[in-house]
Amino acid sequence: MNHTTNEPGTTEKVPEKGSYVRLSALLKDIPANECGLIVEQWEEAILKGVLKSIPLTGEHFAKVVQLPTGEKKRRTIQDELVCADETCRKWIADQRQESRYQVLAHVGRVETTMDRLKAGKDSFEKLVEIRKRRLKVDKIKGES
Repeated sequence: MNHTTNEPGTTEKVPEKGSYVRLSALLKDIPANECGLIVEQWEEAILKGVLKSIPLTGEHFAKVVQLPTGEKKRRTIQDELVCADETCRKWIADQRQESRYQVLAHVGRVETTMDRLKAGKDSFEKLVEIRKRRLKVDKIKGES
């Protein structure tokens, strides 16, 4: 069902429910360690035509993101109406994974679960590469 705006003289259609979603809703359940690149690269992805999104005037939300250094920051983000098509969902999934890898490469233990591997949320080869780099860094620190 298409709706029109209530402003006089306009016939612009409001997007179908389900095909468009608020950015705040897309990010709501994403953990801080998987959010960094999404927030950082959002506008660049719009510029490149990967994402379609428009800001919602006067609407903001707070989100904690974890930087690759491990530092967590609370960000105030302008809410947007996002075309949540397959391209958008794949881009978000890719950014989540890369954000997680960046954090793992700099802090904490490199680990995963069988469920994450089976679901394709983690790459075995990528995690092995990150672990090797962490072990090299730890070995160098131990020798100094």
